[in-house]
Amino acid sequence: DHIFDPTSSQQRIFKVVGKPVVKNVLAGFNACILAYGATSSGKTHTMLGDVASQEGLDLPEQAGLAPRIFKELFEEITALQMTGRLISFTCTCTIAEIYNEVV
Repeated sequence: DHIFDPTSSQQRIFKVVGKPVVKNVLAGFNACILAYGATSSGKTHTMLGDVASQEGLDLPEQAGLAPRIFKELFEEITALQMTGRLISFTCTCTIAEIYNEVV
């Protein structure tokens, strides 16, 4: 559980929230991130950020939690697979936005 102030960077939010999620997922646990707040409080920006303007594999500074988590997760999976151990991963993701009580 954490509350961030409006000056928190996307990198800081990822460090506090995303990194531990990736670590736990790689340990075999399921994960859920819930962004809750008033309309226009920054939930979508925090979760998705700005990735539309970026080309290539590097994420822009304003990339949100989801792209940062995906990048970190797949980099860690690749690193684990390179060790030669027989490891299998199944990754699924569901994103739901509720607006005016409509999913």
